[in-house]
Amino acid sequence: MGAYLDKPVTEKESESGQGNGLTFGATCMQGWRVKQEDAHNCIIELNGDWSMFAVYDGHGGDEVSKYTAMKFPDFLKEREFWASDDLVPTLQQIFVDFDDVLRSDDVMRELKVCSEDVPDREDDCDNSSDECDRIQTIEESAMPLEEILSRYVKVTALNRMNPSRCLQTLKSLTGKVFQGVGRFSKMVFCMEVAIPGGLETPGEDSGTTACVCLMNKERIVVANAGDSRAVLCRGGTAIDLSMDHKPEDDIEKTRIINAGGFVNEDGRVNGGLNLSRAFGDHSYKKNADLPLRDQMITALPDVKIETLQPSDEFLVIACDGIWNSLNSQQVVDFIRDRLKQGKSCVDISSELCDHCLAPTTAGDGTGCDNMTVIITTITH
Repeated sequence: MGAYLDKPVTEKESESGQGNGLTFGATCMQGWRVKQEDAHNCIIELNGDWSMFAVYDGHGGDEVSKYTAMKFPDFLKEREFWASDDLVPTLQQIFVDFDDVLRSDDVMRELKVCSEDVPDREDDCDNSSDECDRIQTIEESAMPLEEILSRYVKVTALNRMNPSRCLQTLKSLTGKVFQGVGRFSKMVFCMEVAIPGGLETPGEDSGTTACVCLMNKERIVVANAGDSRAVLCRGGTAIDLSMDHKPEDDIEKTRIINAGGFVNEDGRVNGGLNLSRAFGDHSYKKNADLPLRDQMITALPDVKIETLQPSDEFLVIACDGIWNSLNSQQVVDFIRDRLKQGKSCVDISSELCDHCLAPTTAGDGTGCDNMTVIITTITH
């Protein structure tokens, strides 16, 4: 479920714009999470009459999602996707090639710099909580890390793939409750000396979904890797333009097993990630006998091309922080009702985040994630 704050961060980052027959509004909200790991693109004029709207839901850190938002639009333009006679394989190859770039030495250094720009440790903890005090006590102790680890950490290599299991093991060994918060706590309790490969490496242990929508006046092209989602409102009916990629899906599970991995009973790859396609996460892409697109976690997107119709009203792209709370039709109804009231896309996107926010973190985690929403109305 991840680490939560005592109070949600409800301040929002919003933007809006129009052009090419489109009007958009986008909102991001951190919510209950200790850090905002989402990123997005809203580019009206990507090239000629092509516009680009994309959501990147980061995990394990925000460096890959932020880097993707900065670099992927230019990467698309350099490849001149619009000139392709067959957009499906073209976009699939572009995604895989970009993922390959992410593991280059130069980019890994950039990601490391990005990952070091983290909030104060106190902000990563449940404010004024006992758990925060315990973590800080260990941080401030003069005891060598090796000694701490020798006392508290006796875990298997599998635990590095699932930090929550690491913390559960610590509880069983020490009788203490440790909140799984921040990079430092994982570094202390899942260090390389105790768990080979357990120390986080940006781009290796972090990644992002990518739901990328490319639009012109005739069609919408959606390339999606992960569990963010794009939905079209056609005459009031929700039309899914992407499929959520989950490890337990047959096609995903088959690839994961063929690459030497497994999906546990909680639907997590090797007991870790609960999604099966993403940029980054290169610690899951180490099978030397397979190409990058066939690894346990792959950036290979599904690509859907939809011809626009006169009844098409708007497009909504959002991360799973929204879709875990409402289904596609519920989101379309929410937006459509407010558009009829004359509200703007950006105001509606803000309302949608507030609507999906959980009142507490006492439940199953629904409504406690970062949230990002892009709403784009279509003028015919």
